[in-house]
Amino acid sequence: MASPASSPSVPIHKTQRFEDFYRLFEDKPGIYKYQEQINDIISKNGDSLIIFYEDLLAFDSQLAEMLKKDPESLIEEAINAFKNTLKFQGSKPIDKDYFVRISTIDEKSPLTIPLRGLRAKHIDTLVSFKGILIRSSPIRPKLIDATFECLVCKTQFNVTQLTSRIKWPKFCIKKSCKAKAQSDFRLISKHSTFIDWQSVTIQEIPEDLPPGRI
Repeated sequence: MASPASSPSVPIHKTQRFEDFYRLFEDKPGIYKYQEQINDIISKNGDSLIIFYEDLLAFDSQLAEMLKKDPESLIEEAINAFKNTLKFQGSKPIDKDYFVRISTIDEKSPLTIPLRGLRAKHIDTLVSFKGILIRSSPIRPKLIDATFECLVCKTQFNVTQLTSRIKWPKFCIKKSCKAKAQSDFRLISKHSTFIDWQSVTIQEIPEDLPPGRI
């Protein structure tokens, strides 16, 4: 079932629209697919909701297109909606991390592109492709938001980390403080944000290779 598109002048409440999708999407008449999945997650104390892009596209094409173009932001909205739904349907407090996984029904999905078709234009967008995993690194923690303490004035502040090499503050955020050297700060790991990170190498599946290529 599809919802009406919003007027350009009407604010788009993305979290609410994901909640509507979880609550109202019918796989078959009277079968509320994601409502049942969330009930199962509650009963098993799970933490991950799997949604199919094609289902979202059928229910709310505008929201699906936004997810395709800006997955990082929209997945946060989807997670918030998931948490809100858990609070409404369950009696347990939301006291851990929850996840929303995006999948596709088959290779005919509008998200699917051939591996050799990946280009710069696909950076930061949601895509799906098939391939053979040939190498993977161990899972390691990656620092994404570092909390530092100034050893001169004891002020704590955060510095976003964009690379694998730690970016240290060049000065204290307190204007009256004279701290300017890396040795004037210490990293507070327990207040910093880490994610699990892994590098993988994928190659095309044989049936996707052009004739004469191995």
